[in-house]
Amino acid sequence: MRDLRLDEPTDLVICPFRSLLHLPTRADRLRVFERVAAALVPGGRFAWNAFVFDQAVADEIGGAWREQGGVEHRVDYDFDDRRIDLTLAGGASVPIWWVGVEEWDGLVADAGLEVEARYGTFDREPLDEKSREAIYVVRRP
Repeated sequence: MRDLRLDEPTDLVICPFRSLLHLPTRADRLRVFERVAAALVPGGRFAWNAFVFDQAVADEIGGAWREQGGVEHRVDYDFDDRRIDLTLAGGASVPIWWVGVEEWDGLVADAGLEVEARYGTFDREPLDEKSREAIYVVRRP
């Protein structure tokens, strides 16, 4: 996604399933946002979702093995790196990095995009301090 290039500009780019959280640095995320901005027609939209970090959830599940949806796994937090390592019982591990609303807003602005809507749920409830999900819709001016 850091090297997104389209033959022709489009009016919509989506990045579902918290996919942007697989990018480890702000520079990586900014590159994606700039590539998306370049791929959009004026007025075109970019939509994505990401979880909102919650210290209470981290305290509850961090380091403990649990089963969810039939999958045994452990979640380990690296607070300095803002990273979560998801480890499956078989040993495979996937890192993801959490991003705060302030950084998302900064990335939008730095890429020359504008926030059209921010939601805290997929039911379009407002994004606020109680939200556990951030759903963004931004547009190229």
